[in-house]
Amino acid sequence: NERLQRIVDVAPKDALIKLTCHRRKGFYKKAEHKNGVIFGRYFFGPQGSSAAYLISRKAAERFLAKSSKMVVPYDRAIENGWDNGINVLNTPDDIFVFGADETLVATQRDYKATKLSQFKRIPKNIKAAYDNIARIIYALV
Repeated sequence: NERLQRIVDVAPKDALIKLTCHRRKGFYKKAEHKNGVIFGRYFFGPQGSSAAYLISRKAAERFLAKSSKMVVPYDRAIENGWDNGINVLNTPDDIFVFGADETLVATQRDYKATKLSQFKRIPKNIKAAYDNIARIIYALV
């Protein structure tokens, strides 16, 4: 894949680059390279999916050290650079495209059937509010 090779050629040596996302709102460009590769961050999330990414050894070691105790699912934790200390970057469009209605694990209907009631989701909603504010600040830094 030529686009992937161009990304690898200019990827920072201490970063994680997400190559696919399920939610793409509010892209903020951080760098544009001569070969046409653009890196940035999103103001809104979570983007979901850890299905395709590049991660440097340094960033992987930092993530493993920080996430030895799982607090949120790893596909969420890996994109929270403000929390795990990793330089998390995105491309403005997917390098690998997956189906919109389904994931590699289950359909959207399957996920909806497992959701808790609104009352039981209050702690998650508080954490999500914090994450949203932190994500916007992180995107601008």
